[in-house]
Amino acid sequence: MRRLTLPLALALLLLLLVSGESLHAQPDPLRALAESPIAELEASAENGDAAALSELGQRYLFGIAIDRDVQKAHRLLTRAAAAENAAAMEMLGNMARDGLADKQDYETAMDWYRKAVDNGNATALASIGWMHFQGLGVKQDYSKAVEFYRRAAEAGSAEGMNNLGYAYNQGLGVERDLTKAIEWFQKSAEKKNAHALTNLGEMYVLGIGVDADPERGLQLLQQAAEAKYPRAMFNIGSMYLNGQGVEQDAPCAHQWILKAAEAGEPQAMELVGTLYIHGVGVEKDEATGFGWYERSAEAGNEWGVVKVYDCYRRGVGVERSDERAVDALRVASAAGNHLATRMLADLYAMGAVVEQDDIRAFQLYRLAAEAGHAPAMMPLANTYLKGVGTGENRELALEWLERAAKHGDPRAGAILKALQESRE
Repeated sequence: MRRLTLPLALALLLLLLVSGESLHAQPDPLRALAESPIAELEASAENGDAAALSELGQRYLFGIAIDRDVQKAHRLLTRAAAAENAAAMEMLGNMARDGLADKQDYETAMDWYRKAVDNGNATALASIGWMHFQGLGVKQDYSKAVEFYRRAAEAGSAEGMNNLGYAYNQGLGVERDLTKAIEWFQKSAEKKNAHALTNLGEMYVLGIGVDADPERGLQLLQQAAEAKYPRAMFNIGSMYLNGQGVEQDAPCAHQWILKAAEAGEPQAMELVGTLYIHGVGVEKDEATGFGWYERSAEAGNEWGVVKVYDCYRRGVGVERSDERAVDALRVASAAGNHLATRMLADLYAMGAVVEQDDIRAFQLYRLAAEAGHAPAMMPLANTYLKGVGTGENRELALEWLERAAKHGDPRAGAILKALQESRE
């Protein structure tokens, strides 16, 4: 079959697909839900059956075969927990952690996780590890997180196994060891954990820690996709789009990526928008493509916001409007999208689309850089170095140049070298 020649914008996007960064996931709350009819669960729950109360509560929480009702879910799970159901205790911890039914409360979440552990729930150990890994209510501590992941894994938790594999794969809290990462992903995958199946599939596709075996990788990804896991669907679509280990098939790619997008994967929403915009694997439809970009942006994908901005600027799939383009960046920046913040800063610095405002540019560069957005660090250093939008401050300029250099910005390294030589 002739290989497709993809539009440049799409070809560049494909560099981001099927990444080697494994999935570190909070425990999957849907893992243990059975197939019991709702009527049977309700009858058992009425009789005080703790397991039925717990499962019915989870069904209401996630809207599985019943209308979602978070408050009713909380009441049912509380009754189940009072009857010493460990799964309900773990789920109440999740609800407190995520602010469901009541305000977000990490301390209460930890209390419920500990009670669940005391009642024999291994996955609650993984949840405690997640809290330490993310720094939720406790000081961020990768090593401590790994301790809990290991305890969870050794107690049989598929989530603990997956997250321990992630730690080994990334070298966070433990020395990097791809062999051990593969080992733990494999153990978790054997328990049908969708995250682990996806992680392991990606490693086989890319040949990370194992000999490359795209066929084996695809099989693992398909198992995760059968469990309705969006990232697995997305990666399968990416393989068909790239012709990576499979015969290139753009229509098939579109179908898989659309499934992932409809299942809520933000990056898939962005990519399916690009497929519609360029007519790859599907009839060209710029308006539909723009709609998917908007959905991707609303779902928190920072590059989806960039695509919305670009469409407004060029009038692709939507009426051209510089004002709406800039508004899209402002809304995203206010929501914590650091890429949008840096782009806004660039516009103010250049006086492009908006009136030039060096002070506002400086403020936005600093906001993005202090949040850890590496591309904003070099421009921020320049504002301090040249005194543009702020007072000249060589010390802060050097500090941000060093941070930018550590994040791999070659320009920062070159300027640092020149400054050091000028002082000698």
